[in-house]
Amino acid sequence: MLRLAHNGAWLVFLSAVGCGSGLTASPDGGGGTRATGGASGAAGGAGGVAGGPGGAGGVATDSRPACTAAFVQAAAAGAVPAAPAPGTCVVEPATCRAACSLPGCTVASDAVIRCADLDIARRGLRVTPAGSGTYVAATSDTETHLLLIGVTNTGIDLRTSLSGQFGAPLMLAVDATGDLHALGIGPGGTLAHGVQGAIGIFSTVSIPLSPDAGYNASAAAFEVGPSGEPHALLGTGPNVWSLARAFGGTWTFDPPGLASNFTLDPSDTEITFEVAAAGSGALSLVARRGGTTWPGYMAENSADFRITQAMAAPAAATLPPFGVASYDGNALHLAWPTATGPYTDLVIPNTPATAAACVGQGSAGCSGTCVDQQYGLEGHPFSLGRTDDGAAWLGYLSAHVDRTCTRSILTSDSQQFCTCSATSDQSTGELHLLRGAPDGTQPVEALVLPLEPPFASDLADDLPLISVRAFGTRVAVAVRVHDSAPKLRVITLETDATK
Repeated sequence: MLRLAHNGAWLVFLSAVGCGSGLTASPDGGGGTRATGGASGAAGGAGGVAGGPGGAGGVATDSRPACTAAFVQAAAAGAVPAAPAPGTCVVEPATCRAACSLPGCTVASDAVIRCADLDIARRGLRVTPAGSGTYVAATSDTETHLLLIGVTNTGIDLRTSLSGQFGAPLMLAVDATGDLHALGIGPGGTLAHGVQGAIGIFSTVSIPLSPDAGYNASAAAFEVGPSGEPHALLGTGPNVWSLARAFGGTWTFDPPGLASNFTLDPSDTEITFEVAAAGSGALSLVARRGGTTWPGYMAENSADFRITQAMAAPAAATLPPFGVASYDGNALHLAWPTATGPYTDLVIPNTPATAAACVGQGSAGCSGTCVDQQYGLEGHPFSLGRTDDGAAWLGYLSAHVDRTCTRSILTSDSQQFCTCSATSDQSTGELHLLRGAPDGTQPVEALVLPLEPPFASDLADDLPLISVRAFGTRVAVAVRVHDSAPKLRVITLETDATK
């Protein structure tokens, strides 16, 4: 069956690419992993952690050009980079320089990940800073990769016993000590929780069946809070989830329910979120913590909202219990719950949705040349992290669409679609990262970065395009874009001076 996907204003046909799952890492002397020929610290700088990317060198300035739309367009017309070997990924410095605009905020690392798998991160993308660098988990239908990026903007593709799959991508979180936790599919084919010791080596424990007859090996969310214990929202049936946690290595499960997401507040207490009908019959987001219920916030399905992550070591227990970002089709919003009353709702300006200007279902008017020029968000490309000072970090991808194409009619499964074959395409993407203070003031932009266009967002909105996550004062963002092939751009900011 032919599968239609929405790539901005285009209809694109996607097919899975079956590649092997081998990774380019080998055991190091300390039981961890190292990349063959991996990078080391530059002369004058400290070496990296054993088996990991090298430490900072003695270079005082960054000679890369600044990232501009013109640079991105020129690079797209340049030489096509060599494809990695089958089953592998490579990590290399980004060719242009990102910069944080907030006072005292610096770029700790800025790298690009390319994989032989053309469906890289199709089913899951998770980034997190940690004590040993920035980790990226990328899950497709055929491969799972866990990558570590160091301060030299290089990194390694780790070999790990945990993997991901459709409905249960490899998920990452970090505890207060900086240790990496992962939730994924273990060697026995069931969900497992792992804690990293030496780099790339996880001590894993399978998650047992829940008392209500178990789960279907799917996971919606994973967090590790200040106590260092893992929490996970696990699937027990179609759109039915059970919140579970492990204390002292023993997993306990809540009865199955309709919650589609959860987080941990600064006191390490679980908060669940579900989309439910209010008294008027309209759908909205309902948050619950014990006996406390927050009034509904705008959301019609789980794709419409994102929740702040758990904080590893909160600066104060008086911080708001969570933040929520949502998209109503017209603008992005960042909101904080209040103690008595509705949310403090903050609208993010200039965040419209793009429209399918040249393509669509049916054959009416489907001929000739079509010019598509517009700006906005395609699908739901936004994510939300939280630093330990309580601030929310909202990242989103927008697109500057500038395409010319020739229309034609395609028939598939007895239905007609208007498609458009490109004759020119000068489109670019744009990454935005904003800091929202927990006092409810308007968020301010920390990063605006021209880059390649986002890599599609299919009709079901199940292609992850961006992940934002923090640890302590560091914030990492990973985005899925494409030039000659899909790739990941991963940027980590040090934000300590922005408190």
